[in-house]
Parts: sequence; structure tokens; C-alpha cells
Amino acid sequence: MVDQELPDFNVMAANMNNISHEQASLAVHLERMQNLPAFDAGAQILQAIAALSRRMDEQMQQQAQQAQQQAQQAQQQAQQLVQIQQEMQQIRQEISRSERNNFARLLNSFVNHSDTRLEALYGLDNEPLQDFPETIADIGALTGAGLSTLLGQLGLPVDGNVPDCKRRFIKYIGLRSLV
Repeated sequence: MVDQELPDFNVMAANMNNISHEQASLAVHLERMQNLPAFDAGAQILQAIAALSRRMDEQMQQQAQQAQQQAQQAQQQAQQLVQIQQEMQQIRQEISRSERNNFARLLNSFVNHSDTRLEALYGLDNEPLQDFPETIADIGALTGAGLSTLLGQLGLPVDGNVPDCKRRFIKYIGLRSLV
């Protein structure tokens, strides 16, 4: 037993003091670990992610609203374009009708015999007038109902007595010899 080494109590006491001191230091540093974001249960990171997510949601919502507004504007513009195209087509038809009627009036202005054939005018529907009188003699035979129909197809007033309506019709179709 003499050869066996004995414990050194001084070393043991020094080590115990070191352990105590290190434990206190370790405890302080362990307590400070809660200040680290990763050990803070990620609360700060989660809050930052939530804030980013809210901002992204708001931006996406704004973009969706802008896209919807742009789509509505595009739809309105498309409707306006269709309306403009329809109006242009209507104007073309009116011009075409007006030109044909002016040509018919020109031809009718040279009619000076009661049996000469008249050139028919076109009505508001862009079609030749139904029951248009073929000659000056046929105009003389028109009644109030027939005159009203013809004047209405031309978009002219239908009021007045038969002689007034006949004069209006004769002037409008370009006849000069009966005016």
C-alpha cells in the first residue's frame, strides 16, 4: 500500500473551486442563451416572417385589384370600340343611302313626262322604298295611307293633308316639273 498513490486533496479542492466557479459562469451564459433568436423559440424570426407574409399578401391583393381594374378598363374600351365600329358602319350605310338617294333625285329631276319611269329612293332601312310610285301619274294616284307609308320610310313628317304630303314627297324625290 505504500507504493500506491494517495489522493491530493489540495488538487481536488482547487478543481472543486474551478468547477464551482465554472458552473456559475456556465449558468450565466446558459441564461443568456434565451437572447439568441434561435433559442428564443424563434419568436423574432416568426414575427419577421409573419410581417413579410402580411406585406406580400397586401401587395398581392393590391396587384389583384389593379389587374381587375385594368381588365374592367380593357373591357370598357373593347365595348366602346365595338360601339364605335357599329356607329361607323351605321354612318357608312347612311352615307351610302344618301348617295344613292341623291343620284335618284338627280335622275328624277330630269323627268318631265307623266309616263317616264322614276328612280326609287332608299328608306331608313337602306332598302329601296316599298311601293315607290313608278311614274308621275302613280304619284297622283297616291292616297293618304300610301303617302304616309312612303314618307315614314324616308323619315319625313307624315302630318298634314294629302296635297301637302304629296308636295313634300315630290320635292324630296327630286321632281322639279311638278313643284
